[in-house]
Formats: sequence, C-alpha cells, structure tokens
Amino acid sequence: MIIWLMVAAVAGTLLAMWALEDPGYVALARGEVMVQMSMVTAIGLLVLTIAAVLVMIRLVAILWMPGRWARQQLLAGSKTRATRRTNRGFIAYLMGDFAKARQQLLASVGNVDSPMLNYLLAARSSQYLGENDRALELLEEAQLADENAQAAIIMVQAEIYQQQGHWEQSIAILQRLENTDNNSALRLLAMAYEELKDFASLYQLLPKLEKYRVFDAEKLSALHLAAATGQLDRAMNDIEKGHADNSSLAAIWGSLAKQDRRNASLAAHYASILKQRAAESDAEKLLRPLLERQSPDVLIEMYGQLKGSDAMKQLKKLQGLDRTDRTALIALARLSCGAELWGQAKDYYQRAIGLTMSAKVALELASVLRKLKDETGALEVERSALVALAHN
Repeated sequence: MIIWLMVAAVAGTLLAMWALEDPGYVALARGEVMVQMSMVTAIGLLVLTIAAVLVMIRLVAILWMPGRWARQQLLAGSKTRATRRTNRGFIAYLMGDFAKARQQLLASVGNVDSPMLNYLLAARSSQYLGENDRALELLEEAQLADENAQAAIIMVQAEIYQQQGHWEQSIAILQRLENTDNNSALRLLAMAYEELKDFASLYQLLPKLEKYRVFDAEKLSALHLAAATGQLDRAMNDIEKGHADNSSLAAIWGSLAKQDRRNASLAAHYASILKQRAAESDAEKLLRPLLERQSPDVLIEMYGQLKGSDAMKQLKKLQGLDRTDRTALIALARLSCGAELWGQAKDYYQRAIGLTMSAKVALELASVLRKLKDETGALEVERSALVALAHN
C-alpha cells in the first residue's frame, strides 16, 4: 500500500506539472452544441464515469442473482469483512457464547474459502444451545458445501443423536467410520454400545480401542471386564428363562481373549455363575491353574466356596499358597469343612475371627463347634456374633 501511495503521489505531481505547463483541452460537439474543457478535467470525469458504471453493474448483478446468494453477499460484504466475522465467530465459540458464534459464522458463510467449517461450527453451536433440529439442518448445509467433510458431519450427527437418546441411530451412522482410525468416532461408538448394553459388540470393538489408544489402560480394563461379565450375565439370564443351556456359557467363555480368561475378577465371576448352575467341579478346575500364577483375594475367596471333586486335594492346593491373612484363613476353614476336618476348620475360623470379628464367620464357626459337640462354645460364639452385628 505504501508503494502504491508513493507511485500515486509521483504520478499526481507529474500530472499537475504537465497540466500547469500545457493544460490542453477537449472539445465535445453535437450539432450546434459544443462543450470544451481542459484535458485534466476530461480525464477525471472519465474515471468517475467508469467507476459509477462498475458500481451499477455490481448492484444489478446482486439484485438479479438468486435470493439466497444475494442475502449472503449483502450480509457478508467483502471477503475481508467475512474473514473478520468468521474469526469473531471462532472466538465466540471457544468462549462458549454459542448464540453469537452461530450468528457470526452464518453471516459470513457466503464469502469465505471454506464455508463447510462455518456450517459445522454453527451446527455444533446449535447443538450446545439445545436446538438439535437446527443443528441437523446446518449439517445438511455443510454436506452440500463440502462432500469431503463426511467424517466430521457424522461425528456431530452422532453426538446429537446421543444427546436425544437415539442410541441406535447414533450407532448406525458411526459404523460407517468404524474401520477408520478416528478416535472420537470409536469413543462415541463404545459409549453407545455400553449404554445399550450391547456387550458382544462392545467386546468386538475393544481391539480397535486398544490399537488406537482411545481410552487409558484403566478404562480399557474396566471395559474388558464390563463387556465380558455382561455377556456371561446375559447368557445366564437366557438359561434361567429357558432360552439357552450351559453350553452357551462355555461358548462365551471360550470366545474371550486369553488375557481376559486369566483376569482374576472375571474368572471368579464366571466361577460363581458355574456354582449357581451346580457345576462347582468345573469352577474349581477353572480356578486351580490361576492360583498357581496369582492369588488375589477375589480368587481365594471364591475358591474356598467351591466343592470340587476332591476336597482334600483342593484344601492342599490352598494350603500350598502359605497365606495367613483373614481371606485365606476363612477359605481354608470352609475347605476344611468340605473335607470334614472339623478341628482344623475350628482352628482356621478362630484365627480369622481373631483378626477381624464377623457375624457371618462367627455363625459358621458355631456350626463347626456343634459338629464337635461343643454346644456351650457354639452358643458363646453366637452371642459374640449378635453383639458384633448390633455394634455394626
């Protein structure tokens, strides 16, 4: 701009010097009428006339163009003005002023290089304002503005459907992005499966969630557990309703990844289901090899509740862990009862109660004492259990 101003100043100075030296003249004649003026005046009038004609052509073009385009042109003004409005819209969006953001973004949409972004952010603004129908309309405009924006449009549509509680519709459109590395799409898809309790689909999605690191390790572990236990519980429910048999449980367990079948909490949960289905021997066989690799409380507690095919072998297995904490002592006491080793069971129960008093465990000890014909001791333990229960 500075260079052009300098050129104009120099040109103006030269023109003025030339006009002073010899202004010249221009004569326009029509019949008997003649108009005469200096050449400088004639040139000025010519420039003004050309400018006026260009302005008139622009106004006529705007008025004769289709209404929508004309409105956008009138609202957006020049490209520079449209850019400024778009920038103000972006800032308002980031500041959380979604009504202003939408107004600014739509006002400049007709005169920016990428109107799809304006429509997309305006749609999100409408979404945050709770105007979901308006948001969907703007997404259609974004689609028309740029067909390559399909992924971004699907994302916003899915969020709107989920806000409305239309989880099935959300899944239907998100599945079009399932084979991509779009973290946000995979996250929304996982949320929809979890909300609808579609645990089988959620479990199938887990490898992609891990591959693209959609969630942190803690969340992924929780999803593994939720998806697997959800499938097992649903199968158990179907069996109780007569829609399936025990083979469906085994099929689901076999379909799980090896790392999940080795998960202590999940294995204990499956063992508890097998126990309910009168398959305690199968449950004991399931947990036995896991105790060789790990011995968390959830496994030991469950193992102590099972009645396997060989009570003594099961008891020795747990004794081999050489644990003397309360959980292990109670499990050992229960297995000793299964092996009808009442004196040993009494010792384990008393040691467990010595660590922490529990009404339930005390009642189990009272039952053992009656097996040993110690009615007085049983009554005393039961009184202690009632005191503990009242205190709690």
